[in-house]
Amino acid sequence: MQNQIRVGGYMFFTCLTNTLPLPENHGTTNVTLVPTSEIDKIMSGWNIVYREEGTITEDHLPVTPEHQHSAIWIIAQKNR
Repeated sequence: MQNQIRVGGYMFFTCLTNTLPLPENHGTTNVTLVPTSEIDKIMSGWNIVYREEGTITEDHLPVTPEHQHSAIWIIAQKNR
């Protein structure tokens, strides 16, 4: 994805992180949550315009009741 962006272009990125684990009854056995350190590595060399880490609250009724996920939101500009 990063190779598709021109120098000076922007990437809007978000993903769930491993700060909070998935609930046991989440129903997503093949999901791997990412540590923020891995995101920092792939964003190395980019100008980070905006970065926020936090949580989202959601449910997947009737399978999973209300729960939280940790997430990260980044807007970055390609430098090179």
